[in-house]
Amino acid sequence: MTDIAPPQLSLAESFRRQWYYLPNWVTYLRIVTAALPAVLLVLAPQNAGMRGWSAFAFVVVASTDGIDGWLARHFKLTSKWGAFIDPIADKLLVFISLVGLCWVYFGGFSGWVLLVFTVLVTVREVVLAYQINQSRHDTMPPTFQGKCKMALQAVTVALWFLPIPLGTGEWTWARDVRFAVTVMAAVITISSWVEYYRLYVEPGRPRSRRHPW
Repeated sequence: MTDIAPPQLSLAESFRRQWYYLPNWVTYLRIVTAALPAVLLVLAPQNAGMRGWSAFAFVVVASTDGIDGWLARHFKLTSKWGAFIDPIADKLLVFISLVGLCWVYFGGFSGWVLLVFTVLVTVREVVLAYQINQSRHDTMPPTFQGKCKMALQAVTVALWFLPIPLGTGEWTWARDVRFAVTVMAAVITISSWVEYYRLYVEPGRPRSRRHPW
């Protein structure tokens, strides 16, 4: 959701008046089911069928992000509360999934790659949230780079969920593809952090009309 309507409402007032909007219920559903893919993965990490179901569950849960946005725009049910909780739901899904993946892959090279990526994603979100709070922004309209960051993180997690054999028997080409996508996701995670910092944290920095930072 990219909306704040009506703009004069505070976040608390928006929650009180608009918490029951249909798009928000879709977001609530994403929050409730955020742990499902990781749970399916951890239950049987060596079972290709269960790995497939965990990947499918992640894709389905992640796809609700587009559904709530479409509902909000199509039925004009945008809200400041929705704009606030929507990215939180996305981040919760990615974080829980990454923790589950780190648990499964722990000990090998893939496990270290996932651990570093998880720490990067977590530090970015926690520190940026603190920085935004200090700058007194209660919502952050998403940027194009921010949307690309979320999409690439989701693709990365989905690739790690796929039923590729663990350990030394991993397919080399699949491992290389996952590693390359993970590196790209890490790079855009850092670059979007810098962008959000410049847009929402640095008060008083000169901004041109052409470049908002």
